[in-house]
Amino acid sequence: FLKGNPQGNIKEEIRNLYAKTGNTFGQKPQILFFLLHQGASPSIYRAIKAACEVDIGCPSQVMLVEKALKSNGQLQYLGNIGLKVNLKLGGSNSKVNLPTFKHSRVMILGGDTSHPSSGELRKMPPPPSYTALVASYDEECSKYSAVSTSQTATVELIENFKPMMKELLKRWQQKNQGLTPNSIIYWRDGISESQIPAFMDSEIKALREVCEESQQKIKITVVNCIKRHHTRFFPGQGERGDKLGNVLPGTIVEASREQDVFLVSQSALQGTVRPCHYTILLDENKLSPDDFQSVTNGLCFSYGRATRSVSIVPPVFYADQVCERSKMHLTTGGPNNDQTFHNDVHKNLIYTMIWRRSVCIFSRSQLYLPSYLLLPFLDAAQNFYFTLPYDLKGRFASQQRPLNLAETKIGLVSDGRKRRTGYFDVVLRT
Repeated sequence: FLKGNPQGNIKEEIRNLYAKTGNTFGQKPQILFFLLHQGASPSIYRAIKAACEVDIGCPSQVMLVEKALKSNGQLQYLGNIGLKVNLKLGGSNSKVNLPTFKHSRVMILGGDTSHPSSGELRKMPPPPSYTALVASYDEECSKYSAVSTSQTATVELIENFKPMMKELLKRWQQKNQGLTPNSIIYWRDGISESQIPAFMDSEIKALREVCEESQQKIKITVVNCIKRHHTRFFPGQGERGDKLGNVLPGTIVEASREQDVFLVSQSALQGTVRPCHYTILLDENKLSPDDFQSVTNGLCFSYGRATRSVSIVPPVFYADQVCERSKMHLTTGGPNNDQTFHNDVHKNLIYTMIWRRSVCIFSRSQLYLPSYLLLPFLDAAQNFYFTLPYDLKGRFASQQRPLNLAETKIGLVSDGRKRRTGYFDVVLRT
């Protein structure tokens, strides 16, 4: 046990802790535990996670002293900590025993986008939106790896879907003797009805291209997951419900068709339970209604950080957490301290449900992109197509404009409220 100074250089202290632990035991530590008081500043937590996941490549677990030593609820708290630690060390807390997964190599894919708040959008420039893709890589679909990027604020569709998906498919092959999955089931969070055509033309088109480039026949199923709606269900007269008057977990209500369903997979701790709306947008695997509904409900019981079912399928849950964790890996720098750097997570943590990003830097004056991300967008004339935000009736949107590599500046209309025009340098680096 070492006592740290919360007012000092936390990253440096963690590096020293990691080195001292390795020297004492003659091997690198598998995980580092940190005890904080309940009133500790959130910046301390962010510094701990950034140091462990970016600099030294060691999983970390933060615990609150008050909860760890409190007799009332101590076992439950420590049990939840144990679930997280097992996942971070590469273990599995639950497995999905479904016939759909037994005779086929299946990849479960989840995607989500997290946007800055309305207050953050008033900054100039606004902070980016974060996107994440998570994918299973084991037979039981219980272990996941993830990739995260940042993009233009308020853009819902994942702009760098293709390179992200290539990375996840490569990781799947590394864990499965070079084989590719026979089927991919993609669960996407937060796509509205008006966005579905653009979603199919961008993300799903990119997914098809990655599958075709693998030179294997991979069948794709795409499911849209909607959490924010006003539909609620209650048990009818004489029907059985739970103690709060909600329908029982596992209740499925078919909407317009058998592949458009509302599922109550969780038991509410208080109040009215909210179902999740699942709609199949593409189904090359030809899942029967029973298979689709049983897979959806079964996955909700496989969330690694809980001992009960959750309200939405875990790949979407994990993708949302990846977006939030990505914000902790930001650092500022540059000549005027006006550049925001997105640091890559250490390679040791790729397969322990910790995440690694692809896009490196988003700054106020310059936008730096790694060269390997630009290559997929190059055409024969050495133009690459860059997605820029532009003002459309006071709202943010996106537009693709060709940019020759010889050019150094491109016009950018940003901040739709002020209709202000700025210029961003584009710097290519290897």
